[in-house]
Amino acid sequence: MNKKIVALAVAACLATSSGNASCESSDTLYPVKYIDAIRAALVNRPEIAMERANVERATARAAEARGAFLPSLDTFSTIQRIKSYKDFSGVDIHASFNNIDIPVSVKSTTPPYQISAGVELSYNIYSGGFKQARVSETLAMKSGADAQKAIAKKKVILDVTTAYWSLRKAQITHRMAERSLEYARDEASIVHDQFKQGNVARIEVDTKILAVQTRELELENTSRNLLNFQRRYSDAIGLIASSNNATNVPSLSDNASDIEIGRALSDFDITPALETIVAKADLESAMARVDQARSEYKPVVDMFIRHTGIGRGEGNFGDASSDFGKDSTVIGVRFKWNLFDGGQKNQRVVQANALAEQMQLKIEQTKRDLNSDLQEKSYREADLQGQLTLSTKQLELVQAQLKISKTRLETKQISILQYHAAQLATEDARDKVAYLEIDLLISRIGTKLAQ
Repeated sequence: MNKKIVALAVAACLATSSGNASCESSDTLYPVKYIDAIRAALVNRPEIAMERANVERATARAAEARGAFLPSLDTFSTIQRIKSYKDFSGVDIHASFNNIDIPVSVKSTTPPYQISAGVELSYNIYSGGFKQARVSETLAMKSGADAQKAIAKKKVILDVTTAYWSLRKAQITHRMAERSLEYARDEASIVHDQFKQGNVARIEVDTKILAVQTRELELENTSRNLLNFQRRYSDAIGLIASSNNATNVPSLSDNASDIEIGRALSDFDITPALETIVAKADLESAMARVDQARSEYKPVVDMFIRHTGIGRGEGNFGDASSDFGKDSTVIGVRFKWNLFDGGQKNQRVVQANALAEQMQLKIEQTKRDLNSDLQEKSYREADLQGQLTLSTKQLELVQAQLKISKTRLETKQISILQYHAAQLATEDARDKVAYLEIDLLISRIGTKLAQ
């Protein structure tokens, strides 16, 4: 079974320790609780896996950089066929000892078949600060990767928040449309009866019939809108919608007024000012690159121990292999210092300094952007809070009017149509409050994630 489906089923359908998790059906596998939807998305969304892999890569780079502080052990071997053009053909020398003539032949030749092998242990004593600068760069990159992963998690949470509560609003809108159609049909039926009794004109019946047709069209539009938000919700939690049928849209069970933001987000380890952390990590990485570039002006010193063996043969490689034996053991210090490279080092330092300056400016720009964004969110939240307060008062007012209308209907002071209108106004006012509670919750969560 697909791992995503299993993870989502666990997140959506199994009861948590608090007993809050539930699911709509085994067919849709949609989580109907807000927190379960976030958990499912953090498992399924590919950008989370991508950032996790990026963190693993950054961790490996840091480990690679630290490896430069350890010695290096290398083995090597060579098999070669040599054609020498400078062999010494030799001279013949005759010597006399005790009146005995002794011929001596002296010559130098290079055996054409040679096999050599060896092992070398080396250790960098001094690199001009390059190794430490490389470690600093990779650690900064690791810090930035961790922050980017957390930013991706925040983005997923915000996406799920918007999708979940937008679908919740779409369901409320669909419910309002169904209710309006029901009221319109009731009114049309009542007016039709009154027309039969001769109490109203035909034009009033036609008007109510047109109102029913209008409400039917509105209901069709809200049904399509509901499907659209189902698709968005599916995308947000990392699934593909199983059907384009409105009956498969999960009936989300959370109410915005019941969500405590601090408790809801406490399980997800939200880190503040992540964008600033990324910018600072970029600056630290750039400064480390400056140190690396400057280290090229300094010498490199290595200590090494090398042991080699060699075999030589006149006829073939078999002879050389049979002759293989110890050749030499060398202990030494290798010193290298580049004195001139056409100005390449200078230009690398210039580039590194320019990048560091750019990253410093990026930090300032990021701080300004974050402050501006928080101010905008604060203004939006204050505006929604004011609207919600006003709508709550309006709901209280229409609820009081509904009670009065019910009393007047019982005493026949108003018509059933007037009472229906009061009922519809009350339900609409209640749904408007629910709308604003959702908008305010989305705004507050957005502010919390942006901090």
